[in-house]
Amino acid sequence: GLLGDAQKSAALVQPRIDALVETLKAGLPDREAIKEKRWQAGYDLAFGRVLAVKVRTDAYNSMLAQAKAGMKFKNAKNDTWVLEESNDLSKVGSQTEKTAQQARMLLERVVKDHPGTPWALVAEEELKRPLGYTWNEKFNNINAPQQMRAGNNNNNNNNAAARADDKKKMIEGPKQKRPLKNI
Repeated sequence: GLLGDAQKSAALVQPRIDALVETLKAGLPDREAIKEKRWQAGYDLAFGRVLAVKVRTDAYNSMLAQAKAGMKFKNAKNDTWVLEESNDLSKVGSQTEKTAQQARMLLERVVKDHPGTPWALVAEEELKRPLGYTWNEKFNNINAPQQMRAGNNNNNNNNAAARADDKKKMIEGPKQKRPLKNI
């Protein structure tokens, strides 16, 4: 179904994200040896952003798995689940929460240590966006029977006036070509 297709999309990008995480993680022990501020900012920003993407992808996949397992509405009247961004990571596992803390720490360090720089501005924008998701329920009345009534774009009616009006709006075919005379 739709949830499975959405999970497949996340699963396709996950190996690439994990590869980036591993590549950047390899540089972590040498991070303190970096003397140039711009290289520190660049490394922290890159690693923080990749970790943020990893957390969002893991959280998204986890929330979809939760929905596939079945969820019950708290309010019996509701009929629609809405997946929304949230800072709540309590339902995604401790490893994802730990990764989120590391991502925030790196991004906050860029903002603190490199104020007014392009790196700090990008880190600030990244920090504004939540890392997790939550399911919210609402009532959309999706189970109500559809009514056949005029004006609902139901083109199954046999209204002759409507057909005549449609014919007027049709584009004419190509015009006949005139035979060219020999000059």
